[in-house]
Amino acid sequence: MNIESHIHSLLIQTNDLALLKGLVDMIRPPRRKKLVAEETIKSLCTCIENDENLRQRIKTAITNTITKADLQYIFSDSGLVTGSGFFAELRQKIIEKILPTLLPENDLRIQVRKIFSKRWDYKWVNLVDPQIWVDLFRSIQMDISFENDAQMNQLLLAAEKLSYCIAALSLDKKMMQQANGSGRHFNAFIEQNKAWHQYSEAFKNNDSQIKETSFQQLMYLLDKSLEQIKIIRKATQETGTSLQQTFIIERIRQQLLRLQIIITIIDPSADVSTMAYSEYFKEVVESENTHNRVRSFLSSNFSFLAYQIAEHGSRTGEKYITNNLKEYGQFIKAAAIGGVIISVAALVKLMLGFVPSAPFWQSFLFGLNYALAFLVIHLFRGSIATKQPALTASAIATSLDNTNPRSPSLNNLALTVGKVFRSQLASLFGNLIIVFPLTMLIAFLYYKIAGSHLVNEVKVEHILHDVQPSIRNIWFAGVAAFLLFMSGIVSGYFDNMVIYGKIPERVRVNTNIRNLFGAKKTIRLALYIDKNLGALMGNIFLGFGLGFMMFFGHIFGIPLDIRHVTISSGFFSFAAVANGFSFTLSQWLFYILGLLLIATTNLLVSFSMALYVAMKSRKVSGTQLIPLLKISGRYFLRFPGDFVFPPKKERLPQELSTGK
Repeated sequence: MNIESHIHSLLIQTNDLALLKGLVDMIRPPRRKKLVAEETIKSLCTCIENDENLRQRIKTAITNTITKADLQYIFSDSGLVTGSGFFAELRQKIIEKILPTLLPENDLRIQVRKIFSKRWDYKWVNLVDPQIWVDLFRSIQMDISFENDAQMNQLLLAAEKLSYCIAALSLDKKMMQQANGSGRHFNAFIEQNKAWHQYSEAFKNNDSQIKETSFQQLMYLLDKSLEQIKIIRKATQETGTSLQQTFIIERIRQQLLRLQIIITIIDPSADVSTMAYSEYFKEVVESENTHNRVRSFLSSNFSFLAYQIAEHGSRTGEKYITNNLKEYGQFIKAAAIGGVIISVAALVKLMLGFVPSAPFWQSFLFGLNYALAFLVIHLFRGSIATKQPALTASAIATSLDNTNPRSPSLNNLALTVGKVFRSQLASLFGNLIIVFPLTMLIAFLYYKIAGSHLVNEVKVEHILHDVQPSIRNIWFAGVAAFLLFMSGIVSGYFDNMVIYGKIPERVRVNTNIRNLFGAKKTIRLALYIDKNLGALMGNIFLGFGLGFMMFFGHIFGIPLDIRHVTISSGFFSFAAVANGFSFTLSQWLFYILGLLLIATTNLLVSFSMALYVAMKSRKVSGTQLIPLLKISGRYFLRFPGDFVFPPKKERLPQELSTGK
């Protein structure tokens, strides 16, 4: 049956809800094949434009469904961040999953759930080009008016509720500090509520002159409030924020946009944006499709957490990316310093293995050794290969930013991928060019002095088993990469805490600290905490994480251990010296391949996690990964040298499209 025949068969329906459900069933594509849906909608638009009776019937069905329903909660609540708190909301979602809340049959949310009846409808609705939805609404000539007093009162109540919520949320202590910061004493969030009162009173009294003036003032203040949200978000990059404040800011932003939509529906003089209606339509479909889905709730909340991580993760993350040859050389130098310290740490770890102790305390000593090594590396401004990608979520997220939030800058992201890759090559080269010869020299000197090798035959076999190519070692390399990523999160958390909690300022004025260290040393301590606390805590976490991972594996009976390319290379050198370098060529290649697989896994897993957080923070769909891979592949084929050395001139995003 073709589309025209299908549509005309639906027109037989006298029930408005059945007609709309039939149209959605007709448009609905096979899972995630948005092109099928887009073509169907385009054909539907053509049919509507050529058939006035069809247009009127669909328009009447939509109008009747909306105007006969209870509107308040779909406007004031649906699709918005709740204020009940994460755990309270999670508990409510679980209860609703088992025993759904009973809503009145005339609630518009029930009608939406019946029309978009498949649980995955929101996915294809969101994937369809927004302009195609706009074209459909325009072809129907939607101009819904609410002449019924009861329904107009519902809209007014929804708008009033949102206006009060915005004003109340803005009175949060930290929000007040942010809103009134930088010498600004104008709080648009409070002022919009005052303007709403003037407008609603004029509307109820049918005072057209005051209503027109107050309407313009209200819309102006809503725009100013959205601008203030942007200013506050930008300021949090310098002043820090909490997860609670991140939720509040997002909730206010959503409520402001929703209030704008309601007011443009209430006021017939408003310049209604069809695109705004289209975006609201998609929000409602997604919200009602996922209203009792725990997984969707967790995913949406993780987006807020990801935003905080990306915006405040280890300052900016840009210092872990090379942009020119000077920075490239500095990376190699820093990695060489790290290589020296890791070589010593590998020796100490080997020695600690000979100390008889309980598993917990042995793991503690291993962790302490690693943590001290990482702290010394930080102190001497060294670096460790594959650690940097875990700290670049902020830089990756920034590279995704674009003027159009639904069209992330994948060209910028591909350039960042190239920068991270070459930065890692520099770090890996700097680490290994020191670790291999230095650990071999240590093992050789030990043999000359002690008359025996650092490791016996059993330990040699154990070390070689730990670096050979195998699924087991790749898994352990992934575990190490996860710890690398988490160390970046920990660094970001403490960096943010230092700023948000004003820790340096509090240290500087603390009487007890000043009495203990003196005024000058206290100021120096405050400055050091400001610049280094995040990195110090991240390194401590990483050190003890690496040290305790095998212990946790033994406790829980699961395969847990770590493989890091720099540390494993040091141990391999000890084993090679003890073995008298008596490997065949194929054995050398075999073990080198194992080390390369460990390095690749360390890099890819930590970078993939940082990329995931960055994409989640910008609400970029996973479907963008394939275009990203294509652009990155095109970048590599056109400019392969960029993945090894920085270009003489900064590469521009448009060059990846034009190839010039």
